[in-house]
Amino acid sequence: MTMQEYLEEIEHAASETLRLVWSEHQQLEDFQAHLALLRAQIEDSQRRIDWLNENPEFDDDSQATYMTHESYFGPEKELYYRVKLWPNFRPCWMCGSSRRML
Repeated sequence: MTMQEYLEEIEHAASETLRLVWSEHQQLEDFQAHLALLRAQIEDSQRRIDWLNENPEFDDDSQATYMTHESYFGPEKELYYRVKLWPNFRPCWMCGSSRRML
């Protein structure tokens, strides 16, 4: 077998492997970007709540309480369940699928 024949034989396997690797890399980057966005939302909400707690004269109708619940049932809950999924984040070649559920 010549080098040219060998390269022709493995071309499909190599190109598919690289495609999967880059696809998984992109999915991981998207996952991490989404986590960063959720963390930024939580931090912003916490800053606003802290400010309202320090300045109760501006807290009309218990806005701090509302914001606490809004943050808890919004980005904090989503972040919790996304991070909980992290141990199940498996490469698609391990599960026999070209897609991964997140």
